[in-house]
Amino acid sequence: MYKKFLKNVIQPTLIQDCIEEYYGIGSYDTSLMNKSVNISEATLNKILPILQELLGYEWKYMGGNYYRHFSSYLPHTDFKEEWIESINVVMPLEIKEYKGTIPPHLVVFDQWYEQQHVTWCLDGPVKHYEVNTGMKGRPCDYDSVKGLTGVSISNDLYEYLDWKNKEQWFGLSGDVFLFEPTSLMVFDNRCIHATSSFKGDKLGLSLRFMNLLHY
Repeated sequence: MYKKFLKNVIQPTLIQDCIEEYYGIGSYDTSLMNKSVNISEATLNKILPILQELLGYEWKYMGGNYYRHFSSYLPHTDFKEEWIESINVVMPLEIKEYKGTIPPHLVVFDQWYEQQHVTWCLDGPVKHYEVNTGMKGRPCDYDSVKGLTGVSISNDLYEYLDWKNKEQWFGLSGDVFLFEPTSLMVFDNRCIHATSSFKGDKLGLSLRFMNLLHY
């Protein structure tokens, strides 16, 4: 699965422009994660040339959204079947009022799901989302999840995911990326990913690209 962590590639001035744009929107979708698709053309005109240079021109921008949340977010995917092959570019913008000993990270698992975007609700009730489909239980409960290890998650990885019982992450392995402004996290949209243990105020920008070589 395609994964990259690119450090110090986005100028702080551009990050500040995005932060100001987000807070200027004023009205956001969903209560669990305050999202907005209102990324201005002016902002995209600054960001996309940088990303095309880093990613390659075979990747076409398909859409994106700002997101802000205040606690850890469940394992999910952002894949759309009609895109065939696509990647998610996460651009960290801001961290405020963080509480904890480990700074916020994004955990991108080695396991993947090749159907339309879903969110696993683990040991909680099944949630209903506007876009994603809420799924009962854990990724390891589904034969359609690819690459499951069949063993307990490693202690090193669980250190970042201890906001849920260790058994909730059974069968998963993966990489941990620091949520750090000026960096980018790039990964295949089929990859299951989740937020590390976190309580605070975290703002990011998620941008999705489709591979034109498949068309």
